[in-house]
Amino acid sequence: MEHCFTFIWLLMLSCTCLVLAIGTVHNDLDRSHFQSRTHDKRVGIIHDTLSGLGARVQHGEHQGRHPIESSNKVNYQQNEMSPLVASSPSDDIIYIRNFTGWLTVVPLGQIGNQMFQYATLVGIANVTHRKPFITVNMRLKHAFKLSAPTSTFPKKERRKLLVKVPFERSLLQQDESINMIWGFFNSWFYFTHVRDQVVREFSFHDSYVNTARSFLRENTKGGGDTATFVGVHVRRGDYLKWLSSNQAYEAGPDYIETAMNYYRARYDNPLFVVCSDDIEWCKAHILTTNHDILFSDVGFTGEEDMALLVQCNHSIMTQGSFGWWASYLAPGEKVYFTDYFKPNARQLRLGFNFVYKYPPHWIGIGPDDIFTKSLN
Repeated sequence: MEHCFTFIWLLMLSCTCLVLAIGTVHNDLDRSHFQSRTHDKRVGIIHDTLSGLGARVQHGEHQGRHPIESSNKVNYQQNEMSPLVASSPSDDIIYIRNFTGWLTVVPLGQIGNQMFQYATLVGIANVTHRKPFITVNMRLKHAFKLSAPTSTFPKKERRKLLVKVPFERSLLQQDESINMIWGFFNSWFYFTHVRDQVVREFSFHDSYVNTARSFLRENTKGGGDTATFVGVHVRRGDYLKWLSSNQAYEAGPDYIETAMNYYRARYDNPLFVVCSDDIEWCKAHILTTNHDILFSDVGFTGEEDMALLVQCNHSIMTQGSFGWWASYLAPGEKVYFTDYFKPNARQLRLGFNFVYKYPPHWIGIGPDDIFTKSLN
C-alpha cells in the first residue's frame, strides 16, 4: 500500500512539471523565442528524474504564492520534541539529547548558498520523515522567519554525507544513519515537492519588508501606482573570477538590456529596480533613455537588497545563488542567463545541466539570444 501511494505522488509531481513546462512555453510566443531550443530536452530530464525517485513526497505548487501573503508556518513546539529536547537557557537555542530522527545541514558560503542548503534540508527531512534543525553558525534567521530550531551539535554526534554534484537523487532516500548533509545543493529538485513550505520559511521579518516597501514608495512618487516593478540582480565581485576559471560567459550589459527589453515589450510602465554587489558598475554600464531604472545604492545589506527584489512584480537575474533566490521568492516572471558555459567547460564535463538549476517556467536568455553581442 505504501508503494502504491508513493507511485501516485510521484506520478502527480511528474505530471505537474510536464504541464507547467509545456503550458508556459506554448502559451506565449515571446517566451518561446528564448526557450524553444532546450524545452523538450529539459522536460524529459525533469520527468525521468522525478519519476525515478524512490522517496515519498508531498505534492507542491511550482508557482506558489507571494511570500508576503503567506502567514502559516510549520512550528516545532516544545511538546513535539519531548523527550528528545531538554530546556535551554536561551530562547533561541534548543538542546537535543538524542539526534535520532533529526537532520541538519552544514552552512557554507553566503546568504544565497545557505538558502539552498536550508531549502534542501527541509526537502530531505520531509521525504525521510525527520525533523530539520540548524546549527548556530547559519546566518539566515537574522532575516527570515525560519521554523526549524537552532541547536548545538557536538562533533561526536555528527554523521555527515558530502554531496559534490548539483543534484544527487539518492539524497532523497537517506536513512537515519546520516544526520548531517554537506554540500551546496544548487538545485530546485531537492525541494520542489515542498515549495510552498520553503516560500513560507523564507518570509522576511517585518522590518525588512517595511524598509523595502518604503524605498519603493519614496522613489516612485507620482508614478509608482501604475509602475510594474522588475527586480534586477547583478552579481559581480569575486564571482567574475569563478566565471573566468570555469570557462563561462558573463551576463553583461548586453544580456541585461535584452532582458529589460523583454519586459518593456510586455508591460506599459516597467520600472527596473537594480541591486548589485557593485552598484557603481551598474550605474556606469546599464544605460537607458527611458528613465525607467532605479538603482539601490543606499547602503542596503544583502538581506535588505533581497527583500527589495522580492517586493517587485517580476525578476531578472544574472548569475549566482543570491539572484536565483530573489527570483524564486518574487511573484511574476523570472528571466535568467542560460547556456553560459563555453564548449568543453569543466562544469559540463562533470555533468552540469541547466535543468537542475532553473525551473522550466523560467525564461532563459542565452548568448545566442542577445541582440548586441560582445562576448569574449
